[in-house]
Amino acid sequence: MPIQRSKRKLGSVFQRKQDGRWAAAVSLPNGKRITRYVSPAEPNPERAAHALLAKLITEAEQGEIVPPSQMTLEKWLAEYLRRANRGKAPATVKDREYSASYLNAAMGSTRLERLTSQQIQRWADTAVHPTREALKAHRKYEGQPLSQRAKQKALQMLRSALTEAVGLGHIPRNPALPVKLERRASKPKGVAWTPAQAQAFLLANEGTSLAPLWKLALQTGARLGELLALQASDYDPDRRILRIERTLKYGGEGAGKAARRTVGAPKTERANRSFPLSPDAQETIEAALARREALRTKAGPAWMAGDWLFPAETGQLIPHGNAHRAWREALKRAPDVPVVRPHDLRHTFISLALRRGVKPEVVARMVGHSSPLITMRIYRQVFEDEFEDAREMITGLV
Repeated sequence: MPIQRSKRKLGSVFQRKQDGRWAAAVSLPNGKRITRYVSPAEPNPERAAHALLAKLITEAEQGEIVPPSQMTLEKWLAEYLRRANRGKAPATVKDREYSASYLNAAMGSTRLERLTSQQIQRWADTAVHPTREALKAHRKYEGQPLSQRAKQKALQMLRSALTEAVGLGHIPRNPALPVKLERRASKPKGVAWTPAQAQAFLLANEGTSLAPLWKLALQTGARLGELLALQASDYDPDRRILRIERTLKYGGEGAGKAARRTVGAPKTERANRSFPLSPDAQETIEAALARREALRTKAGPAWMAGDWLFPAETGQLIPHGNAHRAWREALKRAPDVPVVRPHDLRHTFISLALRRGVKPEVVARMVGHSSPLITMRIYRQVFEDEFEDAREMITGLV
């Protein structure tokens, strides 16, 4: 069959000799020629080819067609992350490595220009941990479905990376933008102890090694990592304030004990804060200082230099894992108290402080929230006896 060709200013429509397929081709300003083929299923392929040519000419004139590139998704993610990871926390870098491994296992060999929204959507719907997991820590999950949170982080990173690819002219548009994830199940809210439950817990743990730690958490609402990273010099007894300037993070670069004792800046800018201490919170810190001095005297030459307010027996920083084990033991000493997470001590402080009438904006500043809305919407818990109080308050309202 002879080649039939229809020429236009910027392109042409033709029928390929070897298989009879119709196609449209346009020439770009840089001299590159782009060809797109009509699906064999089209009932009128010649008409479809002319329509395709018109579309290609419009896209070429608007700069929406990018010349073919050999850049694959895997290569692009590696290039993107080299820039995006500069100055980022080790935990953030590690999270992005996980996300890149999930994406590369499914789509890494795909050229950027051929990456489609449908392909990314299929990955979002069916993503699993790679069967040959590159990251050793995740090999035990091989073949298991990715969590909603893992997919959310990976998709967010992919969108950012492809947005940059669009800006640099690798692709005309971002195929990850239309992709949707299934609605995530609502996150369980924290639990706040009642005053009686908090007092029962403290009474059951009175005299134990980390009793001051748990008590100060209930008296200040500070996060566990912030309390573990407190130094004695963060307490100003004359002004009766406490400074939160650092936190103990869950991980860092490398592995082993050093990685589990990474101290860095607080979670957010607002988390770097100072606030006044109540008299009972001051007593708790004084008890912590007395415990610290007793440990130092007992350790003698084995004491490690450091200013931690809640040190281990020889002065070193207590890692998160040890603190959580101590927390589980503390809960066992108070079997009648509901089992909660250490972070729920923060929920308890916020709920009880608000119940006492402390203004939400003041509580938000004390606990390092960026907005009182977070304090009220996420942390505030209404206790049952407050409904009884409300019954009396609204009696005779009208």
